[in-house]
Amino acid sequence: MRSGSQFKRLMALAIALAVVGVYGCGSGGEESVPEGALTKQQFLKRAEAICAQGNEEAQKLDDVAWQKYQPDHITHDKALLTKIYTALLPARERESRRLRAIGLPKGGEALVDELITAGEVGIEEGREHPEYLYEGGAPKDFGLVRRYELATEYGLEGC
Repeated sequence: MRSGSQFKRLMALAIALAVVGVYGCGSGGEESVPEGALTKQQFLKRAEAICAQGNEEAQKLDDVAWQKYQPDHITHDKALLTKIYTALLPARERESRRLRAIGLPKGGEALVDELITAGEVGIEEGREHPEYLYEGGAPKDFGLVRRYELATEYGLEGC
């Protein structure tokens, strides 16, 4: 079983990473929609479905990583934590691609583009500084945190 603080950090990361990625409905093979073609409500509906899919994929990757590297879910070993938390990043990359593919909503183009970009930057920052993903010491402008803040501001509750 994970320690309480590790579990809280994992959940915070999952939420932050969910913000990084927001997929379109379906299999991810959707064609790109022209900018401003979606209403905010249409975008939110698709984005929430994308985030739900991304959260499910990330949870599966998390489960596999913990099973592979530390089956008892208890460790303070930074090398192991790095492997476990960076294993979630591919799911969030797919999420970001899927979100971009559904297009930007009319009237929210700048904010939504900023939140997707923040997530993409956050993924790269997580690769460069994996300790940001699990130590809780990420700078305030860490892309994944910024993405979560922007998604919340826009009304994306599951991201």
